[in-house]
Amino acid sequence: MPAQNPDIILTDEFKDALSLLEAKPPVMPLIFITGRAGTGKTTLLRYFAQHTAQNAVVLATTGLAAINIHGQTVHSFFHLKPGNLLDKSNLKRLPRKTVDAVDTIIIDEASMLRADLLDAIDYILQISTHTEEPFGGKKIVLFGDLFQLPPVEESSTGGLFDYFRQIYKSPYFFEAQVLRRLPTEVFELRRIFRQKADPDYANLLNLIREGNVTQPQLDSLLNTRKTFELPENFENSIILAPTNRDAAWRNVHYLSLLPGKEFTYEATADDSFGKTTPADKTLHLKKGAKIMMLVNDDNWVNGDIGTVYDLGPDFIQVELKGCIYQVEPHVWEDVRYEFNALTQKLQPKVKGFFKQYPLKLAWAITIHKSQGLTFDSIYLDIGRGAFAPGQTYVALSRCRTLAGVHLKKDISVKDVL
Repeated sequence: MPAQNPDIILTDEFKDALSLLEAKPPVMPLIFITGRAGTGKTTLLRYFAQHTAQNAVVLATTGLAAINIHGQTVHSFFHLKPGNLLDKSNLKRLPRKTVDAVDTIIIDEASMLRADLLDAIDYILQISTHTEEPFGGKKIVLFGDLFQLPPVEESSTGGLFDYFRQIYKSPYFFEAQVLRRLPTEVFELRRIFRQKADPDYANLLNLIREGNVTQPQLDSLLNTRKTFELPENFENSIILAPTNRDAAWRNVHYLSLLPGKEFTYEATADDSFGKTTPADKTLHLKKGAKIMMLVNDDNWVNGDIGTVYDLGPDFIQVELKGCIYQVEPHVWEDVRYEFNALTQKLQPKVKGFFKQYPLKLAWAITIHKSQGLTFDSIYLDIGRGAFAPGQTYVALSRCRTLAGVHLKKDISVKDVL
């Protein structure tokens, strides 16, 4: 796991959540840690995983989320292939030594955890432990916000999509059949850290999150931030775009407008990361390019916005908040959990690597990739309208204050429902 953050404040709320996570009741419930954006869910997850005496594995529903928490994807850990999870012949036992070495399974980004995937996890753990107890008697801890990005429903041939809808009322994990046999303990984090300086904006975000906002409220508060021009402080802002194509086009366009020589930096990597990489395989930069840092460091945090101050074939200097820093290549590790015969525990083992300068062009990024980040200023472009539930809320909740929000177009109620 990443090194402990010395700035973590163990609030009373965090302590209560940790007590729940450490408890050993007679009947083990599924625990769901939730809360609005900016309440510290990921911080709590990392702290619990680092400090618990339980033998815990940390998983995530997406590759990028797994990289960010230094964990493994759910599909990788349970040896699941894309396709029909409803067909139990596709689900295989885990090695007994692996199952015996696990007490707790932590899954991040639970809003994207589909019901059939949670049922598949239950079945695999049952056949692996030779017990009919839900999840084979293992503790399952989910972290996430159901009002953020939803599970992906894939239309399939052969009537599979229709069959899925006959079994589950919705794709969300709480529709899983296993939860009919298992109590669920929900703990909601309520203290907001990201928008603590703007409580009125925090209240507006909560109305949007819960679908209780009205058009007059949007017009009188949020839509006053519409602007036909990029904000004057655009060098400290970032465009949140709806698609990868739109974000990439903007970055290529703005880079082409800069004078000077373009430098290219190729990543060094093996094949373990596949298509999901933590940084660009090929990084194109010029002096003056707007960039975003992709990792935490003594001098910056993941998501900090700056510019390229100077660069050459084998060096990059960036300016962040008035200071100049030399940036060194960073190595991301592809982690897999393996059984250690000496300790009789599952331990994370590095299976691959990806080495690249930890920054990317940042005139624009997608709303999806902004999840988990915090910005002082955003320029939100939702194109023809939000096309996924929670998308607008995710975008708006990235910003610390309403004063930092700039909109390309008005937000309507249909964009937030």
